[in-house]
Amino acid sequence: MVRTVLTPDETQTVLPIGLELTLQSADELQTRIDHGEVLTPKELEKYLPKQADYNAVKTWLQSQGFAITLDLVVG
Repeated sequence: MVRTVLTPDETQTVLPIGLELTLQSADELQTRIDHGEVLTPKELEKYLPKQADYNAVKTWLQSQGFAITLDLVVG
């Protein structure tokens, strides 16, 4: 049996989800870690996902009716 309509309680249910964006130059970062390098927070920033990619995903999710409850700034 498949239902196509949610109950009022179901429509108010919070379903937490998390998404991951791909790191930039992940192979380079892994190599540095494998060599035992200790990176500063500033050095790590270059490996974070691009802010534009984050914003695009966030905008799409909001356009689909998702509520953003934890908003991170990348880079």
